Amino acid sequence: MKSNSKKILNFFSKLLTVLAIVFIIFKIAGMDVDISQLLGWYIIAAVLFFGAFLSVINVLLRAIAWNNNLNYLSENPTDTCVVLQIYTRANLGKYLPGNVMHFVERNLYAAQIGLGQLETLTSTVFEIIGQCVAAVIIGAILSFPYIVRFIKQYVINKKPDILRGGTDHA
Repeated sequence: MKSNSKKILNFFSKLLTVLAIVFIIFKIAGMDVDISQLLGWYIIAAVLFFGAFLSVINVLLRAIAWNNNLNYLSENPTDTCVVLQIYTRANLGKYLPGNVMHFVERNLYAAQIGLGQLETLTSTVFEIIGQCVAAVIIGAILSFPYIVRFIKQYVINKKPDILRGGTDHA
């Protein structure tokens, strides 16, 4: 009975992966972009290649981080190659409507190789928290000049009217 449920689960996970790829292709084709209006083809190719390279590096680094979380939370060490396959395959589900299918697929794939749902869920929560912290840090670094200007203008140099003899009670 268990092998049949694994086969069905495996079939649906592969079907979902194929549907995600088809969905992405149709979305890109439906954008109606006139490539002839853009710069030379070599610049477009270079930008696309560089963007794809950075995307691959991004996914691999996040997959390695998720694997490290799983190894920390699980009693049994995980096979890094298998976890990387799970993460990258499930990552395609991100492009389906709803933007949560990659989390669902990841839990399904992890269950197939015997990882506990608690460890998988906890590592996913750690990943989301890590991404939020990274976004705050990067946002703070990139907006640092604006933050400094705001503090100088509205906190340090701005005195309430009451100190200047006015009647500001706000």
